[in-house]
Amino acid sequence: MKYLVCLFLFAHLEAFASPIILKTGETRIFSSSAAAWIENSRVIRAQQTNSGFRVKAVRPGTSLLKLGKLTYQIDVLSPLQERTMNRLEMATKRTLGLRAQFKDGQVIVAGNLYRWEDWEVLYRACRPQLCDYLMNVDIEDTKKRQIE
Repeated sequence: MKYLVCLFLFAHLEAFASPIILKTGETRIFSSSAAAWIENSRVIRAQQTNSGFRVKAVRPGTSLLKLGKLTYQIDVLSPLQERTMNRLEMATKRTLGLRAQFKDGQVIVAGNLYRWEDWEVLYRACRPQLCDYLMNVDIEDTKKRQIE
C-alpha cells in the first residue's frame, strides 16, 4: 500500500526546467500543445502560434510559465543587469569557488570566497561600469579575522 501512495504522488509531480534568462524585449518560442499559464503577466507575455507559444520578456523580474506539466522559471534582465551578469560571469570563471546567478530579480555573486584576489577580480571587471549586484558568499573564519 505504501508503494501505491508513493507511485501516485510521483506520477503527479510537475517537472521544473532550469531557469531561462531573457533580456527585456527578447522573445523565445516554446513548443507545446497544452494551455499556457503565466504567473506574472507584467514580466512576460505569451502569444499562441501554430506550434506552441511565443513568449516575450516585457520588463525585468521573474515569472513562472506553465505549459502542461512543464514549469519554466523565466528571469527577465534589464540592460544594466544583463551587462552586469555578462561581466560577472566572465570574471567568476577566473575565480575559485564563485559564480554569478540571477535570483529574485537581482544579480548575485554566490559561493565561497577563498582568496582576496578573487574579490579584486570582480572589482576590476565592474570598475568601467556601475555594476549592481549582491555579494552572498561564505568567507573562512581566518579571512573574517583579517577584515576585523
